[in-house]
Amino acid sequence: MEKFIREEIENNQGSFFKVLEIGSWLGSSAILWADGIKKYNKGKGLVICVDPWVPFIKPENIGYSKTLLKMEKALKKPFHLGVSMAVGDFFNKRVSSYEGFWIMRKTPEEWQQVEIS
Repeated sequence: MEKFIREEIENNQGSFFKVLEIGSWLGSSAILWADGIKKYNKGKGLVICVDPWVPFIKPENIGYSKTLLKMEKALKKPFHLGVSMAVGDFFNKRVSSYEGFWIMRKTPEEWQQVEIS
């Protein structure tokens, strides 16, 4: 993930770098972006996180994993697995993911999937 963040920030050529994170969950990817902006862009940038932290779909409609149960326990309320579906609907295509993070690249023409090797 750090490699992707570094490449995206460096492609921005030192301009103010903005990230909108939809579905922040616990904020680990937001922290990675903020650290990347600090490290690779001299702190010139902004990370905006949006997440209502409310259930997106009813628990009886999804299969629960141990991870979701841990998340619910930490939040003291049901976790919204459906954010993944909503993100895919927004982009109208499969959303790239890497180590649990969603990754899409915005070009002037479109949103693109990102493949990290």
